[in-house]
Amino acid sequence: MTSTRHPDQPSPFLNPSPSPFPAIRPKPSLGALVYEGSVKRIYTLAHDPDALVFEFSDQYSVFDWGHMPDELANKGHSLSIMGGLFFEQLGNAAQWRQLPDRLKNSPFDPLWLDALWNTALFRQLCQQGLAHHGRGWVGPDGGDLTLDVATHAGIKPLMKVTRAEVTPPTVTVDGQYDYTGHTQRMAVALQTQRRQLLFIPLEVVFRFGMPVGSSLASRLIQQPDYYKTLGLSREPMANQWFERPVVEYFSKLEPSDRWLSTKEAAHISGLSLAAFGTLERTALLVALFLYASFGQRALALWDGKVEFAWHTERNEPVLVDSIGPDELRLLYNGVHMSKEIIRQYYGSSPWLAAVKEAKSASPQQWKRYCSNTLGQAPDPMDPEFKGLMDQMYPSLVNYWAGSAFFGSIGEIPPLPQLADEIQAYLDKQANDP
Repeated sequence: MTSTRHPDQPSPFLNPSPSPFPAIRPKPSLGALVYEGSVKRIYTLAHDPDALVFEFSDQYSVFDWGHMPDELANKGHSLSIMGGLFFEQLGNAAQWRQLPDRLKNSPFDPLWLDALWNTALFRQLCQQGLAHHGRGWVGPDGGDLTLDVATHAGIKPLMKVTRAEVTPPTVTVDGQYDYTGHTQRMAVALQTQRRQLLFIPLEVVFRFGMPVGSSLASRLIQQPDYYKTLGLSREPMANQWFERPVVEYFSKLEPSDRWLSTKEAAHISGLSLAAFGTLERTALLVALFLYASFGQRALALWDGKVEFAWHTERNEPVLVDSIGPDELRLLYNGVHMSKEIIRQYYGSSPWLAAVKEAKSASPQQWKRYCSNTLGQAPDPMDPEFKGLMDQMYPSLVNYWAGSAFFGSIGEIPPLPQLADEIQAYLDKQANDP
């Protein structure tokens, strides 16, 4: 059995006041729906007030639009499996001890890697694993569930996590985002060492290179020396690996993902500079772990994003949310095997051009501006392309995990075969007049 770390502590977020009477453990059941986003619903658990349940839907979102016209078969099921498995792996200290050997033949600077392996943070991961909020899976009734039981019984597992407390920013009269509520809450919790898990309102984006479609390219055009700020010694070239992974920051709780300088991100986090440095190094180590995990299956990980909360009593970062193909840019033999291929599918559409115009013209109400003023909304996928996307998520999970989680659900082709079929579709589209 693998060991996992998660912050098993009480939290006042959405919790009733503690009762002075002995607790009576009720029958497992899903509780109230507390959040519904474009691709995920979050429920409480009636018998476990410290937990939340993530139900991933088959819907998808690109370019911050929210619900798109189509649903992708088994997408939510796939995300739940992969997200939970990654928490198990990242929480397993033995897997961290194997990481240096797995990266011996990587394209990254060996001296930089050696320095990272000699840090106190990496030694801690090798002893304890990574702290995360994953707590396995539950069934539709809220009862704990293993993947083996879920697969054999045909039950869609839902991901169980420890809840983190979120303090959204407020909007000032001049349209700026104010994170004072979060930073003050963090300061008080750290000063008093109160046992809390506070969500850090940042998307931490890691990059191993600059493939086609990377937003980094546009920043380098505007700031040619920006690569030096990232810690790179050479100007990045398209579709080439960096000498070491780099990290960027974006806002998480705003209508659009806003690029942030490291200085602004550190301020928004509410952490000390030393603690923020720990957060960044943790993100880099998680990125390398993911790179090695996918690399063992000949999947190239180019970039991705992770999110953290801060355990204020232990004064350490805790990995939260989930990890899967919606957060990563993965390629197999040069073919995208993540949501990036859907972004590229819509890349030349009039709708995306309108989205960019709307975000510039009306940052606060850009979606309404796009629909009502510009008259643009996304079209459904071409049926052939949708059929391929229906297969991508379950095929990727089967291939990466080495298990037939979706063996009995329709005809799911092996990932190498699916990659060839996707490439054939793309070639046909490129050659059409």
